[in-house]
Amino acid sequence: MRRRLFLGVAGIAPILNWIASPCRCRAQPGGFTSDVYVGEKPTSVIKLAGPGRRAGAVAFTPDGSCLVVGHDDGSVHRYNASSGLETGQFPARGPNDPIHAIAFAPDGLSFAIAAAVEEPDRPGASPDRDDSVSIFDDRGRETRRLSRMSGKILAVAFSKNGERIAAIDHAYVAQWWKVDDGSQSAVSVAHRANGQQATHAAARVGFSADLERVVVVNDCREGDYGGALWSQIVRLVEPGGREPRMIRSQGGTDTIASVALSADGSRVLTAFAEHWILYWDFATVRHVGTNYTMIPLGVAAKNRRPAFAAFSPDDRRIVLGSERYAWVHEEDRGKKGGAMHTFEGPGGCIRAVAFLRDRVRFASGGFAVLDDQLIEGTQHPRYEPVTMWDVQIPEKK
Repeated sequence: MRRRLFLGVAGIAPILNWIASPCRCRAQPGGFTSDVYVGEKPTSVIKLAGPGRRAGAVAFTPDGSCLVVGHDDGSVHRYNASSGLETGQFPARGPNDPIHAIAFAPDGLSFAIAAAVEEPDRPGASPDRDDSVSIFDDRGRETRRLSRMSGKILAVAFSKNGERIAAIDHAYVAQWWKVDDGSQSAVSVAHRANGQQATHAAARVGFSADLERVVVVNDCREGDYGGALWSQIVRLVEPGGREPRMIRSQGGTDTIASVALSADGSRVLTAFAEHWILYWDFATVRHVGTNYTMIPLGVAAKNRRPAFAAFSPDDRRIVLGSERYAWVHEEDRGKKGGAMHTFEGPGGCIRAVAFLRDRVRFASGGFAVLDDQLIEGTQHPRYEPVTMWDVQIPEKK
């Protein structure tokens, strides 16, 4: 016997209110329920007067007071994050040696740069060159260069005590070094199958604060359906050559846009292109939570894609970012849920974040605007400026 459900006015009203709401969240057990604040504007926006070239890497000092931008011509520019004024620049490598990753030491007095190794005998920039990591002091002087890696480096990081550096390259090889003498302390291969190389940058790599755990997204072709069938695997890597474990994702259009690892190394966050999030336990590789964040209707698909994800150093805040929006989730330890704050940024993909006491500071942009937009009279593309912007986190009621 068929059952029919009739909704009176009293039953329809809550549904209509939910649909009309500018923002909505729903969560499964183990995830979080959120109060959402949609469309709040940044409290400050500063566009940097850069050199007009692509920004290959962007990083804040741990206290958020300084921003460093590395460009494709091997130059590094430092900026005061409060005023946007340039405080220094220096050539980290040669003019044809692009910079791919930057990370600051915990004290903010030194930083690591991953860039292409110079090849003076080969004119021009070769895309298949190896990268190496160099350590610079706060005056821009190179104090140590570490052993080279097999190709482009996706991401680099310091340990929380500043004693080690880790990096992972696009061949899925992770290396660890001691800062004091530059000696290599460990190597681990995240993936060996078919010579598959990573095609995405730092947004799909995550490090724990002690560098004892690393996560990286691996795209693998496993079959053939209409030309291609791809699945995605998040590799869980640890130093010492231990066999990497993995989190398998469904294939298709719902791809992993970004990944993050909590500072304590216990949780893995995978953010998908369709704007939903899965949480995993690193030790057990079990799914521990799901969050679906619904953003305002009519937002373009490119502005929905969470191409950036990060945990705060104390793991109490999680940031997701797209080309237009930033979402800051404040966790309430000991309780389910928290608050999700949504901000509409000035545009451009988010590249770096600094967590301040009552604010979150972002850096976005630095890529080519459009392939068909060229500087007048040349064949060089236009590049959007790197933009710094702050958002104020509302006080808890």
